[in-house]
Amino acid sequence: ISTPMERIARNKTIQLALKNTNFYSGEIDGKIGPRTKEAVKKFQVSKNLTADGIVGAKTWTELKSYLPQEQNE
Repeated sequence: ISTPMERIARNKTIQLALKNTNFYSGEIDGKIGPRTKEAVKKFQVSKNLTADGIVGAKTWTELKSYLPQEQNE
């Protein structure tokens, strides 16, 4: 179980990666709201993944390649 700060940091990382895919143009605020979920779904469709708006293992594997290398761990 992660702390609230760890969840916010992970969510910001997700938003940054989505921004780098050009599917997300909102603020990187660590809050997974409707805009972030919609961006996740669009990204998932582009990668032929199940478009559920949830960043699970398969989505993360694809998404993390859009991060700078040091954040890609």
